[in-house]
Amino acid sequence: MASDTGGARLNRIEIPAHREALAKALRKRYEEMAAGPAPAGRILSRPGSRGIVKYAVPALAAIALCATVLAVLVVSWPGGGGTDRTTRTVMTGSQALAAREEARATGFDFALFKEVSGGVPGNVVLSPLSARMALAMAYNGASDEVAGEMAYVLDFEGMDLDDVNAMMRGLIDSLLQADEDQVQLELANSIWSDDGMGFTEDFRERCVDNYFAEVASVDFGEGESAGIINRWVEEKTQGKITDIVDASELEDLGDLVAMLINTLYFKGDWTRGFDASMDAEGPFRLAGGGTKEVVFMRQAGRFDYLENEVFQAVRLPYGNERLGMYVFLPREGRSLEDFTAGLDLAGWDEWMASFSRVEGEIALPYFGTDFEADLSPALVSLGMGSAFGGDALPGMFAGKIDGPGPFMEKVVQKTSIGVNGVGTEAAAATVIHVRWCGLPEQVQGFVMEVDRPFFFAISDNETGTILFMGSIYEP
Repeated sequence: MASDTGGARLNRIEIPAHREALAKALRKRYEEMAAGPAPAGRILSRPGSRGIVKYAVPALAAIALCATVLAVLVVSWPGGGGTDRTTRTVMTGSQALAAREEARATGFDFALFKEVSGGVPGNVVLSPLSARMALAMAYNGASDEVAGEMAYVLDFEGMDLDDVNAMMRGLIDSLLQADEDQVQLELANSIWSDDGMGFTEDFRERCVDNYFAEVASVDFGEGESAGIINRWVEEKTQGKITDIVDASELEDLGDLVAMLINTLYFKGDWTRGFDASMDAEGPFRLAGGGTKEVVFMRQAGRFDYLENEVFQAVRLPYGNERLGMYVFLPREGRSLEDFTAGLDLAGWDEWMASFSRVEGEIALPYFGTDFEADLSPALVSLGMGSAFGGDALPGMFAGKIDGPGPFMEKVVQKTSIGVNGVGTEAAAATVIHVRWCGLPEQVQGFVMEVDRPFFFAISDNETGTILFMGSIYEP
């Protein structure tokens, strides 16, 4: 998609002041950084024409970053695999309108989570940041109709293409400097084309310059191509995400022409680690009845804390405290499903502004989980149906082939998280498969025993970015 048309395809509308301010601030930071030397603690390299940019961030800087950008929700995924694209792109006008209004009111992060989780008990972990990064790259090749849908769902409305790319680059720069001394964050993007299919110069340059994407070409018809891509993902996520591409699936999709990939790795230590001598086994009450014996880590002190008639919530910071994990425990008699069903952007912003420092005690179970989902049905439901058929991504490839052009076949995400008394390690990878068709009151003190299903989010206080969010039904 040429830069001279990017600003003309979307009508300017009024957007929330805090989002507009964030976009302007990140764009300003991006412009300042582009004009000056690379920040200390980060190495930039761009060999040849492949547009490879590497970040060297001290080991503990990544985790604080990941906690900010990645909001992890843990809920079960009903049905698992993909849906036939003919059925999943068909929505009535009223259904599409309702979905778009839901996405606008809820915000992309929470809307995606609620669509994927489906309200069914079971652990689900999502990285809205990883999904947004991959989709933002695809946005650069979208048709006007598809770009309009994507802008609505991804909260890009009111910004032209250059503004979106500058905002995303500014977000990457900001996150990579969030806590360089104590948190390890590794964020990588790549665009892969089938042999003989060349990306347009405009698309390639936008992905390289704004998303630091590595550019590669493979023969998707060869079984070894899956191994090449999987090794790249595994390397970028420190071995946490493996086998995200199925070799047999590539052989079945003869018209697969590209993959757009984002990976995110986070490892961070708590600002105040939990004393292992305080660990104790105890029962965790399961949503379906019964209990499970788990190990709880315990700590007393002053925490950022919030409570109301619906939940208790505490923030556990990493490193220099810019990044932290929010743990939300529904009150007795209230279900986690009801809590997550009520999540929206306005409520979240209100909660974030309402935490205060309170003396108290926290007991949190050790937990870890892996999760994988096809995000395509959720994205269609939210209003991006046109991206999954027809000539959805005409600005991605050079040349012209008769018949409908490229479109998203599916969007797959895998995540992994582990939480213990030292800190958190989390990773995510999102892969877009592109086919060519035819080709409260003051609280005096608290005790928070997280002994039943709970919600958590790892978030960055400065930008408000949610790195991971999740619902944990069974540690």
